This record gives sequence, structure tokens and C-alpha cells, in this order.
Amino acid sequence: MPFSSLPADFGYDPLGLGKDPASLKWYREAELQHARWAMLGVAGVLGQEVFNPSVFFYDAAATATLPFDILGLVAVQFLLMHFVELRRWRDFEKPGSVDQDPIFAGNKLPAHEVGYPGGIFDPMKARGQGGRAGSGAAL
Repeated sequence: MPFSSLPADFGYDPLGLGKDPASLKWYREAELQHARWAMLGVAGVLGQEVFNPSVFFYDAAATATLPFDILGLVAVQFLLMHFVELRRWRDFEKPGSVDQDPIFAGNKLPAHEVGYPGGIFDPMKARGQGGRAGSGAAL
């Protein structure tokens, strides 16, 4: 994957992170995933502000009354996210290897591009038929 194929890349790479194409592909995938989680986090903050504007989002976790311990919630979230991230990494290393659901044998993902699930995650069909998202856009 040459430098010119990445958005907003002008060749500035002082640490040499883009020298290895395989590593660069993984870094790109990780950055896309982080961006998706950041967008979900912003949606959560905005939702909290709309439904409970009296609590500032930064203090919401400390002032929330929950029927369970917040540390237990963090531990469960860590374990579940670890499971999901391991499966995502395995799919990146060997595409299609984790398309079969390990618990419900009848559930299987259709063929998809690694890192882009499509299906219900693309309800407005932003990704064209076989094309790349934003392929017609230019900087």
C-alpha cells in the first residue's frame, strides 16, 4: 500500500511506521476501528446530554446509581471487548477464519471485506457495489 493511497498523506513519516506494507495495513485497520469507537462515544455523550442534561457527561459515571458495581461493569466490558478484538485480529490475519459464530452454529457472516462488516452496519448502503467508500471524492 503506497503512501499516495492513504487519505491526507503527504509523505511525512519521521518514525518510519509506513515502511512495512503489512504493518501499515494493520495500522490503517486499527485507526479505522478507533475512529468508529470514538464516533460511538460521541453519540453516547450527546445522548446523555439530551436525556439527562443536569449531569455533566464527565461526572456521569461517578454520580450514576446502578444496581451493580461500576468496577464489575468495567471488568465485564474489558473481557467482552478483549474477545471481540481477538476475533477481529484473527480475521485480519486469516480472512474468513472467524466468520462462523462460535456459540450459535447457524449464524455465519456473508463474504465481506476485512475490517468492514457491511450488512446491518451499512443501512444506507454508503459503500457501493464492490467500490470503496468515497471513491469519487477528491481532496
